[in-house]
Amino acid sequence: MKEPAYIKLANEIAGMIETGIYKPGDKLPSLRSIHKEKGLSIGTLLLAFNNLIDRGLLNSREKSGYFVSHRTGKKLPVPLHLPVSLSERTVHIDNLLRQLRIDGKGKNFVTFANALPDNRLLPFNSIKRAIQNTSRDISGIYLAFEERKGNRLLREEIAKRSFLWKGSTHPDELVITNGATEAVNCCLRAVTKAGDTVLVQDPCYYGVMQTLECLDLKMVTIPSHPETGIEIADLEEACKKLNIKACILVSNFNNPDGACLSTEKRNKLQHLPKKCRYLLLRMTYTENCFLKVAGPIPLKLMIAKAG
Repeated sequence: MKEPAYIKLANEIAGMIETGIYKPGDKLPSLRSIHKEKGLSIGTLLLAFNNLIDRGLLNSREKSGYFVSHRTGKKLPVPLHLPVSLSERTVHIDNLLRQLRIDGKGKNFVTFANALPDNRLLPFNSIKRAIQNTSRDISGIYLAFEERKGNRLLREEIAKRSFLWKGSTHPDELVITNGATEAVNCCLRAVTKAGDTVLVQDPCYYGVMQTLECLDLKMVTIPSHPETGIEIADLEEACKKLNIKACILVSNFNNPDGACLSTEKRNKLQHLPKKCRYLLLRMTYTENCFLKVAGPIPLKLMIAKAG
């Protein structure tokens, strides 16, 4: 089978990056100049450049062009798998995070505590235009209180996008929260009370631990391997030995280790809500980290289908 033109071009540029012809931070020739030189269509060039972005070799900057990504040539070893320790404990993390914010104010301090994209990756001009367009609405509706479930138009747009997640969600089934952490907070308030035990995977997003501390909940952890995620046997053992009121799991691209559960583990996880009193599935923006045509099916949809 003949190799597509955009793949051939992407591999050619990738080879030049790998051999150091194009170095980190270098700007690539413009699409128009490559179009004239190679005789390829702009559409083909865009496919090639997007392929390189997906491979982590390039990044695009609005109105500036395409640049070689800053990468390290050293491959780090995979972190060691943590031992299973089914012990309940209270959470004390808020003071540590406050100190990190104080220590991290210097320009020479690099923090790994915030799961935020680099500002240079954000489409600031588009965001600015959206804010300006909204502020021109003379009705002033943007100053009013929203419905209890959140902005209707936003919920309708999210419902439309659920089609891409291989699900079907109605706007009335959605509740808009001030970020995913507030959503977790609301769910935990609904199914737990102070002193209850919640299971989380280790490592997990520090915001989850802050929520547990705020609600005076105990925590028990099961290890998550960066390549394979949690072991279902560990989860079953924890539910059997301890009085767990909720489980907070991320099936796709866990923050911070990037773990993603296999289809086999997802299928086994479908039956766990019958064994545990509550199972809280936390889906995050990390779903968008998938670089292929179709990402893994969200676990909540698999459970709904098995229902």
